[in-house]
Amino acid sequence: MTGLATPVVRITADEPGRLLALEAETAAVPEALSSFVRGLVRMTGVGDDDEWWRPKRLRIDRATGTLTIVEGHALRDEERTETIALSDVTGLTVRTRYAAPSGRDPAVPPSPDAPRHLQAVAHVRDGPGDPRDRPIPLQVLGVDTREKAADFAYRLGAALGLRHQRLVRGDPRRIEISMTREDAPGSESLPSIDGPADYWGDKVVAAAVAAAAALRIGAPDPARFPGKGRITRWSPGDEVRYHKAFEGLAIGCFPVALAGLLAAPAAWWLSGDAAATVVALVVGLLFGGMALVVIAKSLPLDLRILWPEQAIVVKGLFNARGIPFREVASLELQCVRTYQSGSRSQSAYNNYSCHLRAHVRAPGTLEARPVDLISTRSFKADAETPYDAALPLTKGLAEALGVEWRVTDYE
Repeated sequence: MTGLATPVVRITADEPGRLLALEAETAAVPEALSSFVRGLVRMTGVGDDDEWWRPKRLRIDRATGTLTIVEGHALRDEERTETIALSDVTGLTVRTRYAAPSGRDPAVPPSPDAPRHLQAVAHVRDGPGDPRDRPIPLQVLGVDTREKAADFAYRLGAALGLRHQRLVRGDPRRIEISMTREDAPGSESLPSIDGPADYWGDKVVAAAVAAAAALRIGAPDPARFPGKGRITRWSPGDEVRYHKAFEGLAIGCFPVALAGLLAAPAAWWLSGDAAATVVALVVGLLFGGMALVVIAKSLPLDLRILWPEQAIVVKGLFNARGIPFREVASLELQCVRTYQSGSRSQSAYNNYSCHLRAHVRAPGTLEARPVDLISTRSFKADAETPYDAALPLTKGLAEALGVEWRVTDYE
């Protein structure tokens, strides 16, 4: 396993359209801790919550007409099994999903041994009324790209006997495919699959490659952009304006910055001791530097992207800069994760924000420097809201400027 939340599973049987089986080794709680864990679970009342159950085995068998899901408990050495008739499965949605690494650990780039996180949601009709959703989080060995994720989705759909598919979402870091038994508007036939999966050999069906190459990105919504400032005009090809006002947080940081800069001289004047002065210098630079960073990020900003003038104009409190369009090499949507340590009253959490940056190349040089243009505010434990808001802006601006764009995922 690569993590407690979602065990890594391997494909143990793959007969396209007939049989698909997955299996994982779920770590059990050591015997020495089992009594303590059982007591803790009883006291907290979380023993039977669905969040503690992890996929252990999954088998789709057309011969028996069943979908069998075996899950193991994350805290106890227990299993539970659910068997669903394939005729009751009306559809399936498979999507890549973001899962934050533990603590301050950096994100591990996807690889065959560290596959992408997936979520399969089976839509099951148990009786009259709307189908219920049965989520199945997965990490499948070898599935490290969006092309492979699409290929695996098609294999799941074919094994379940579904016949139609539709690309719901596609962008540089996500893909989502919906499959149904009955035809639906905008859907296409599920692609045929000739042989078993070979993800280590980078082999996928052509439809999976096409799905990963297609973009399904929503339209920009500048009026509701959750940024530190406001987009006051959004007319790519003519003019884009963004204004960020002075943030009051900077006022409280000015004394800290000033005290940090004066700490070493004050220590020398009061004590004349070299060691004390060095300590004051280090501490002063640390806290003063942090305060200066906050102040710099809190200063007002006016951004205008002017197509008639073919220039980007960035105005701060003390300076202004004009960037000709010809110097913009590319745009980048930089996604940032910031880990916040817990306290007695609050558990640890992650903050997420996204920053649209232009990579600017000065005349006569090949090196490009990033210039921040538009940023979202930080979102606690929510990686998708800032990304969903900033992604359409990035794509729209890049197309209007005629430059390439890319996404740097949360690290």
